[in-house]
Amino acid sequence: MIRGVALAIVLATFGSSSSLAASTDGTFWVHIMAADGTPLPDACVEIYADAGNSTPGAFRDGHCDKDDGARDGTIVLAVPVGAYVLVETVAPTGYDLPTTGTPRQIEAGETQDVIIENTPIGGPTGPATPRPEAETSPGPASGDFEGRVDIGGRSLFLNCTGSGEPTVLLEAGGPGLTSDSWAVVQPDIARVARTCSYDRAFLGKSDPAPEGPRTIENSVNDLHALLTAAGIKCPCVFVGASWGGAIVRLYADRFPDDVGGVVFVDAIPPGFVEQFRSLVKDDTPESQRLLGVDGYEHVDQLSSLQMADEAAPPAGVPALVLTHGRDLGFDVSLPGNQLETAWRDAQVAYANALGARLIVAGKSGSDLVQEQPDVVVAGITYIVASARSPETSSGTIRVHTTADDGTGLAGACYEIYDDAGNGEAGTYRGGACDNEDGAIDGTVVFVIGPGSYFLREAQSPQGYDPGDDATATVRAGSVVDVLVVNRRSTATPVP
Repeated sequence: MIRGVALAIVLATFGSSSSLAASTDGTFWVHIMAADGTPLPDACVEIYADAGNSTPGAFRDGHCDKDDGARDGTIVLAVPVGAYVLVETVAPTGYDLPTTGTPRQIEAGETQDVIIENTPIGGPTGPATPRPEAETSPGPASGDFEGRVDIGGRSLFLNCTGSGEPTVLLEAGGPGLTSDSWAVVQPDIARVARTCSYDRAFLGKSDPAPEGPRTIENSVNDLHALLTAAGIKCPCVFVGASWGGAIVRLYADRFPDDVGGVVFVDAIPPGFVEQFRSLVKDDTPESQRLLGVDGYEHVDQLSSLQMADEAAPPAGVPALVLTHGRDLGFDVSLPGNQLETAWRDAQVAYANALGARLIVAGKSGSDLVQEQPDVVVAGITYIVASARSPETSSGTIRVHTTADDGTGLAGACYEIYDDAGNGEAGTYRGGACDNEDGAIDGTVVFVIGPGSYFLREAQSPQGYDPGDDATATVRAGSVVDVLVVNRRSTATPVP
């Protein structure tokens, strides 16, 4: 079972109930009850560090009634010594959620019973009838909307704020994270465009899905059904964090006409799962925990990630890849350094495959959204602008100067022209040298509007002849890499 804020197959601190249980010092037995003491099944509870004054701080873990194999109204949460706030996130059918969290402190070796009382919908004396949710409320297609939408016999919770096209769809991480994980950034994004987050099946305020293991294909189909039922007009900008990035990748393959732009926020990149399996044996507890089926969303994670890896990259749309700059916090039993290298290499490779800009958030580790929300907001805003005005939004050309053996050569300068066709330069658009992007590394960068361009090496590295002319086509928000090979000069050196 996995409950990481920014990752699906990475163990962050307290990110897995299995790793948590191995190092615990106390246990809460949480009993969900009616006022008369009757146990109420099917609730879910999350536990947070107490940030003071009984305010929830950092997320620690979460479980539902059925997780221990019995629907008996009791949820078991094992935690280290400390002060916590317990928050009921899914209420039993016919009952309202408590309006406040429940503060508790646990000591070493202690087993503590916690009773959370639920009130029937309609008040203490009201009937325990199903709550009237937002499937009957107007407005999911436009304007602010918070409620549940019927997708065909079951409902998913949807939260939309702001206005303006294209709509931004926020896909949470996990498996197991809800729309609440976007709360720190959604208000700011909503100032730019209508922004929607939602809870996948089994999570938050959404209904469970039919019994049986699911794959990422089910998640993709649920999302498409939600957008259709809510009347949300696409193309949309899809933003996927961690596990949500895999869902976005597969969604773009299955429903390409819906996708007007993509942002991957430290998302699980293509190929990483196989790198993980090459470094961590399949039969180890760590692999079973991280790639198994028994999680909050009942998703077969291994087959789902393999399915996402087979998806074609989103084509012809603005794209951005954000990744962390610090360590993710792999479990000490795992080869952390090798996994970090594999993760970062895969992020670079996917950015290149997308023709996307890659931004490394240097202050972030396992939770980019929470640790550097400003970077996330800026990245999404940039892609929204690119999707909104593709004819004017800039792209990037990176010209790499190398020797025959692929070694980077520093010190070149290039001129850029409109491409007049037939290998001819058209209107001059500017020039740039290697050191102008802040690094003398053999790469010359042009930020320029969409179009087709002609590149000519105006100054070659010392001891080398200029390489051949090159062309590049740029679209809004894209990054295009151009390789120019220089050969050693045959001219007689000047004494």
